[in-house]
Amino acid sequence: MTSFVVLQHDDEPTAMAAEKTVFVRDAFSILALAFPIVWLFWHRLWIAGGGALVLFIAVSAFASQNSDYFGVIIVFNILLSLAVAIEGSAWRMTALRFSGYKYRSVIEAENLEQAQLKWALGEQQNEATLNLVPRPLPLVKYDDDLIFSAGGHD
Repeated sequence: MTSFVVLQHDDEPTAMAAEKTVFVRDAFSILALAFPIVWLFWHRLWIAGGGALVLFIAVSAFASQNSDYFGVIIVFNILLSLAVAIEGSAWRMTALRFSGYKYRSVIEAENLEQAQLKWALGEQQNEATLNLVPRPLPLVKYDDDLIFSAGGHD
């Protein structure tokens, strides 16, 4: 099963909140591994995509000066692809949080349709959705000198 993080926009009324709900798959992405820069731009991660593109052009220009550094391009491509494939969904959730979305829940489902169905039916029973009120701890009196206070009374 795959985890889907549910994010909703806070400024919308509750009738429109369902339309502004975003489900982000929190897992390794094969498409991000194959096409990291395209994947970043597709998911509107403009700064990360631009930074990756500039780094790729800079490394390619550096390595093209000398053919001995051709391996640098391959290693850089592999590292860039792995970074985007592993951390891309976290970057996407962070970008959504900066644009006003809030975490609502985490849903375990086989695919996106099942996650949306579970969310619509209200079966999300996660700690993120429950309004748990922390209980205060009871006051405890500690004896400073445990050797001489055998009974715990002063």
